[in-house]
Amino acid sequence: MPVGFGSVRHFLTEALRKAGGNIGYGIAPAFRGKGYGKELLRLLLNEAKEMGIDKVLVTILLDNIASQAVAIANGGVVTERTDERVFIWIDTKK
Repeated sequence: MPVGFGSVRHFLTEALRKAGGNIGYGIAPAFRGKGYGKELLRLLLNEAKEMGIDKVLVTILLDNIASQAVAIANGGVVTERTDERVFIWIDTKK
């Protein structure tokens, strides 16, 4: 059983700026709360940096507090909130 998945999108379209962002990730329910999300996002940020992306956007559903904590733990800064999502930017140069 896979622990999780992740992807890095090379650039942001208008649609990805509203939902999706540069990075998407998820951890299987059986493995949540064990630090895998934090490590997965760290690895994806390294990949984005290698691709030449200086800042990435992660959009997270408002009720997904755990994912918001993962993004913030990886240096993310909340820049916007809507009724549905939190928008978090992360600098890959750090």
